[in-house]
Formats: sequence, C-alpha cells, structure tokens
Amino acid sequence: MFTDTGLSILLKKPQKHAQSHNSASLPFCPFTVGIWASIIVAYIIVSLVLYVISRMNPEERAADRGEDHITICTAFFVTLSMLSLQGFRLTPTSLAGRTLVCFWWMFALVTVVMYTSSLTSMLFLKFPDVEDPLPFYTFEQMTKQTKIEYGTLMSGSTRHYFKTFPGATEKVINQYWNNRHDLLVSSIEEGVARVRNSNGDYAFVMESEMSYYLVAQTCDLAVTAGGENRAERSYAFACRPDIDICRQLDHAIIQMKENGELRPIMDKWISGPCGRYVDLSSPLHYVPPTMDAYMDVKHMDMTRFTVPLVAMAFGVILSALLAVVEIYRSKARGISRGSRVPMPEDKRGFSDSLDIDM
Repeated sequence: MFTDTGLSILLKKPQKHAQSHNSASLPFCPFTVGIWASIIVAYIIVSLVLYVISRMNPEERAADRGEDHITICTAFFVTLSMLSLQGFRLTPTSLAGRTLVCFWWMFALVTVVMYTSSLTSMLFLKFPDVEDPLPFYTFEQMTKQTKIEYGTLMSGSTRHYFKTFPGATEKVINQYWNNRHDLLVSSIEEGVARVRNSNGDYAFVMESEMSYYLVAQTCDLAVTAGGENRAERSYAFACRPDIDICRQLDHAIIQMKENGELRPIMDKWISGPCGRYVDLSSPLHYVPPTMDAYMDVKHMDMTRFTVPLVAMAFGVILSALLAVVEIYRSKARGISRGSRVPMPEDKRGFSDSLDIDM
C-alpha cells in the first residue's frame, strides 16, 4: 500500500471576479467594534466629568456670564468638537478642567491620526481576484440541491460503492442514479468532458487521486469532497508469489512514509500548472477568502489602541483629583460653589472694543 484514495466531486471551476470593499461600511472599517465602543465610552465619560467639574468646582468662573460656564449639552458639544479637531470658545478655566481638556485633545489627535492612516491604507489596498464559492462542498450538500446534475461511471468500484453502502446519503445518490441513467457515463474521459462542456450544470463523482491530477492539469476544473472519506481504499502493488519484490517494496514504502518522503513525491507527480497536490487535497482549498482576510492587517485593533486609552483614563483620574483639591482649597478660602471668582483684568493691551487709538 503506497497511498490512499476516496471519492470526490469534480466540478466546473467558478468564475473569478474582482473583490472590492463595501463603500457604505468603509468609514467604519479602520477601527474594530471594540475601538469604536471605547471611543464612545470615553466621549461620554469625559463629557460628564467636564460637566461635573464645571458645576462643582468654584474655580470655574465666568465673570461676564450670568449662567453656568459649561452646561451638560455644552460639555458634550465641547468634547465632540475637540474630537473632530474643531475649536470651541467655551473652555474650562480651572486647572482640573484644563487638564481634562488637554488629555482629551491628545486622545482626539492620536485617534484621528490612527483613523486616517488606517483608512488611507484601505483606500489604496488592491484586492486580488477571487473565485465564486462552489455550489456545494460535500456529498450531502450535493444531494440537497437540484440545480446541478451529477453522475459517475456506469460500472466500476464507485458505482458499486453507492449500490451497496447502507449510508443515508449513499442511498439517496444511488436512487438518483437509478432514476437518471442518462447521467452515467462509460469512461472517465467522457465524464470529464461533460463537466467541462456543461457550463457548471454537471458534476462527476470519481476517485480523489485521479480528480486531483485532472484539476492540476486542467485549470477550468475544481474538486471537492468536503473533507469526507467516502469509499476510502488503498493503492498497492501486486506481485507474483514466487518473487521477493513485494516485500522489498513494502519495506521501502514504509521507510519513505516514516521519513516523510512520500508526500513530496505525490506533490511532484500529482501536480501541474493549475495547482499542487498538497493544496488541491485540502477541503478548504476552494472556500473563497472573505474581505476580512485581506483587511485584517489594515484594521486598527485594541492592542495598538491601548496606549491612548490608558493615557485618557489617567487624564480623567488626574483631573478628578485636581478638582477635589481645588474644591477643598476654595472652601478653605471661603469661596462657595455658587459664587463666581472675578476674572483678572487683562493688562497686556487687549480689548474687546473695536476702537483703536491712533
């Protein structure tokens, strides 16, 4: 015994098509779901902390305003404007508020840079052409569809297997062929030609090793068995009983299997310009790659986004501690939460008036 074989399904290879990204979802592709959720949570927390600092900290002052310096709506709008790298006039005046805003500015800047770089990479990413998926990958799936007809040799080990094996799928296939004798062919060549000329409407059940060889040599064919080992049997040499060549072959084959030399030989001889044996015999060979298979390297994952998140969390904690210090210091100075500390007069020559002394 030098190799094993089973049954596989020979089909017309699907057409190739150019793969492209979905333009509607492209703006959300640079970041993973976890990063988007982290940004939203950080935005809400920073906005609420900024509002609390504005309400509770007496150091927040606005000498020329009669209402609270930063309201809840204003706080959310301020953080959103900074996240989009836009300026806003109502900025905090306390040390705690300014510290929080500075960390949020840095977080927003890093986020925008990472988003822009990832989006740019995706825009210029060239997706290779991929094949459409096969209509089915297993014998069971083949029996549950009616679009593609399937056949095999009129006589031989494959037909005999489906006649005698008691499996449910085998019985369905055997009954199908009993009712459709026109799908059975007299030779492998006829079956292969029928697959190639059927425009994808005919499949041929045959031995796996032979199908792998045909697919490696003929680039418009595909083979699948879904990883199933149906009618598994072995190829071996037959020798006359009065010679010693079989024993020598057995020892040589066993040694080649143990040394790993047999698979490279199979890969050499059952391969061709259209594929290699080691690839064609894989059940996942004709499963088309998804878009994520090409875009995973372009996604900005949580691992690379950890640093700005940790820095932002540190900024929130630091600003909260500074706010506590400022509240305690204001109480020590006799400044209540509702009072306003007047703004120091600007002595540098700036004026709100449009009049200029000449």
